[in-house]
This record gives sequence, structure tokens and C-alpha cells, in this order.
Amino acid sequence: PEMMGSLELGPEADVSQLEPLLTLENIEQLEATFVAQTQANVTQWLQRALDGEVAEWNREQKPGTDSSGFYHSPMPAIVLQILEENIRVTSLVSESLQQRVHGMALSELATFLRSFSDALIRFSRDHISGEATAPHYVPYLLATLNHQSALRYQTPRTEPLSEPVRYGPSPH
Repeated sequence: PEMMGSLELGPEADVSQLEPLLTLENIEQLEATFVAQTQANVTQWLQRALDGEVAEWNREQKPGTDSSGFYHSPMPAIVLQILEENIRVTSLVSESLQQRVHGMALSELATFLRSFSDALIRFSRDHISGEATAPHYVPYLLATLNHQSALRYQTPRTEPLSEPVRYGPSPH
């Protein structure tokens, strides 16, 4: 941009006479390639976040609590940061790319939430059947409910209807 505004280049460069550097077809192809690569990366990062969360469920320590005393872990913030950062970066390129990445991010979040639910069901079945006993099953179960609520509440859509429901420490 600094060169285009240079007075020294003024007489020699008539920008209005220049053809676009990329055709619409080239732009479409580049965007599709970028979205596919970004989706592969996001899928991998979200899987790592899920694997880390599931590993936490069998710890000897209870999950952390937020300032209000509700069980939580950093997982929802990590997931949202992954998605939001990719959307933000594409907003600097073009609106069409941002829309494509936004759609991909919502799709990946839906897939992540299904995987998260499946992992929680396996965790609960293993605990209830006695195959694996988590020392702090109920607190981690409450934390996962808070995660589901937080992720659904934070999902980009129209105005949220209400605050997310959160679950605190069990009195037992």
C-alpha cells in the first residue's frame, strides 16, 4: 500500500488499467484449499483437546471450579479459541473466506460436541458397570455438563436466549 501511494510511481502506474492478479476461479480454488487445510488442522486440534479432557476424568483430584464455585476445566475456552482465532484471521482476508471458515467451524464444533458426548457416555458406562472407577465421577460429570452448556451458549448464532445453566459442587 505504501508503494501504491508513492508520488514517484504516480505517472508510471495507473492502477485502474491493471487486470486483477487472480481470477475469480483462482480465488475460489485457493479459498477451497485453505478451508480444507484449516479444517484438517482444526479437527486435529479439537481431537487433542478432547483427548486431554478425557484423560482428566480419571484423575485423583477433583476438577477445578470457577469464581462462582462451578466445576470446570479449560477445555471449552481452548475449543472456542481454536475456532474463533481461525475465523478472526480469515476476516483479514475476505468476507467470503470468513464465511466459509465460519461454516466449517460450526460444523467442526458440532462434530466435536458429538465426540464429546460419546466420550462422556463411554466414561459413564465404564464407571457404572465397574470396568473403570473414576474417583471423582460426579464432579467430572458436573464439569462436563457445564462444558456442554458453555459451548452451546457460546456458539455463534443470534442473541442467546438466556445464561447457560451451570452445576456446582455436589453437597455429598
